[in-house]
Amino acid sequence: MSGAQPVTATAARWLAPAGVLIAGAALLAVMLRPAGDRGLMEGGVAYAIVTYDLVLPLVGLGVALTPMTRWQTILVAVIFTVGIPLGILSEHRLLSATGLPPSAARYFIYLGPLCCVIAGLTLAAAGSLRAWIMPAATLVTGAALGFLVALHDPTVGNPRFACGAAAVGLWLIAAAPALLPRSGGSWLKIGSRILASWLVAIGLLLGGSKFVVQQRVERVSAPTPLFVQPPASLDPGADNGSSGLARPREWGDPSQQP
Repeated sequence: MSGAQPVTATAARWLAPAGVLIAGAALLAVMLRPAGDRGLMEGGVAYAIVTYDLVLPLVGLGVALTPMTRWQTILVAVIFTVGIPLGILSEHRLLSATGLPPSAARYFIYLGPLCCVIAGLTLAAAGSLRAWIMPAATLVTGAALGFLVALHDPTVGNPRFACGAAAVGLWLIAAAPALLPRSGGSWLKIGSRILASWLVAIGLLLGGSKFVVQQRVERVSAPTPLFVQPPASLDPGADNGSSGLARPREWGDPSQQP
């Protein structure tokens, strides 16, 4: 019996890394398939992987989970899973039920940069403070993922696209706690702070670049008048006696005409 316990402990220790690696291989196989051969679930997987402004905060939150206990990690994973359908329902509520005006839809592009900043601030927080911030940050990120997935879902009411994207989100959060040791050494603390500063900077840069591009697009798409009527003060033939340009006396004298 004593010899079986170390074997069981070793198997349990390697079970999570093996599962994460197998899932990563399956996701890589999906990305290597031609886009035309992918199903709805595979399309959701591909969308979540290429949406880098959501991949980065999910990786950051996974690194923030690494020094936490197993039960804390499970709780955060459950909260993240609950946040995805909340984001999907909020998208349906905002765009379908309430009829959100099109002018407000332009702010949806800032969800990814906002999640980067939130993940960076969570990762930069101390251990006890991080434990309190982590559930809220995970819920917001999961809701943002669900909202964007529902916004780009090519189907109506088919959950397979959203399930594929949710699987990628769970894999990204679980990768760091499963592959990195839970010792919480100094190297992990230093690396977490560096990654936190990068996430905040990337979020601000992405948000700023999206804002500049949006302003340029709106400026180009704005209608411009083809003809501008000159004001009366510049029109020599205006009937108004207060014209800014006085006509010469020769204009009204027939003897001065050629």
